[in-house]
Amino acid sequence: MDGVVVIVVAELMRDAYGRLPEPVNCVEEAILNEIFLEPFGENILPRAYAFAQSVIEPSGKFIVHWGGAQFIASMLQAMCSGELADLKRFFDERTGTTCAWERLFRHAEFSIPENPAV
Repeated sequence: MDGVVVIVVAELMRDAYGRLPEPVNCVEEAILNEIFLEPFGENILPRAYAFAQSVIEPSGKFIVHWGGAQFIASMLQAMCSGELADLKRFFDERTGTTCAWERLFRHAEFSIPENPAV
């Protein structure tokens, strides 16, 4: 959920970027890059870099694998409403498996593979 929210906010912020002042130093530049999900160095913002690597990057791969914008819309709707029926149906349809949500994600061994096509 955190990754989806960050990715959506970054996309929305891109529309507002023209109104922001240009960065005056490398720290401001790194912060803007972090906000807009552009590459930035680990040495300037180490905790932000770790979050980007461990949450945002896998979330981006996950989103692309499961359907991009359509999947984001389903996720946001489920997150806001707390109702998972449409999201569960989405996974059932995409995988051709009943109860795919539970089978894929509701067990302790779940992890996102490096290659999301696997």
